[in-house]
Amino acid sequence: MNCKQVEQILLTDYLDGELSGATRADIQGHLRACAHCRMFEQRVRVGAVLPFKGLGDLQPPEGLWQDIAHSIQAEPIRLSWVEQYLWGPLRLVLAHPRPAFAAVTFIVLVSVTLAVMRATYVSRANMRTYVAEQMFFLSNLPINSGPFEEGVY
Repeated sequence: MNCKQVEQILLTDYLDGELSGATRADIQGHLRACAHCRMFEQRVRVGAVLPFKGLGDLQPPEGLWQDIAHSIQAEPIRLSWVEQYLWGPLRLVLAHPRPAFAAVTFIVLVSVTLAVMRATYVSRANMRTYVAEQMFFLSNLPINSGPFEEGVY
């Protein structure tokens, strides 16, 4: 064990006598070998344990727990803005998983489509050029040619 671990255990369980035998033996071995931790243990014992040694068990005044419970119940519930504006609507959406899934799928598909279109037509000038080329191509197609000629279908 290092000194930091020993100090943590000294502050929590060692001085209260709530350690298992193996851990307690490890701490005592470290305290025998480490002067710094021995001094730390002595300071904690004098400052935090001995002043309360002779007090015994203190009991809270009668009715204290009832007063605490009453004031907790009387206090209005205040929702944070996250709970009020984000979690509330989100909870409604999550209560109905199929429509929520459909809506998320729709949003993803539209987003991907727009992203692909934006990558294809980076600027309006490119879009105008593309549309102009397509209009030119379509306007130069022969009217009565191809599979839709009169009498074919």
